[in-house]
Amino acid sequence: MALGLAYADDPAHRHPDFRAVFARKASSYIEPDATRPTLATVQALGILSHYYGGLCQQGLGFMYTG
Repeated sequence: MALGLAYADDPAHRHPDFRAVFARKASSYIEPDATRPTLATVQALGILSHYYGGLCQQGLGFMYTG
C-alpha cells in the first residue's frame, strides 16, 4: 500500500506521512520474520526497500535490501 499510493489520484493519499503509516505497519510484521526468512519475507523486504529508496532514504533502502 505504501508503495502503490505514490501513484494515487488523491494528493492526500500520495502524501509521505499518510503512506508512512502503511510502511511502519508492514515493517512491524516483517521484522520478527527476518531471523528465519521465507520467500514472502524476502519479497516484502524488497518492496520496503523500493519504498524507502523512492523517498530518497537510501540508508533504509539499502538496509531492507540487505
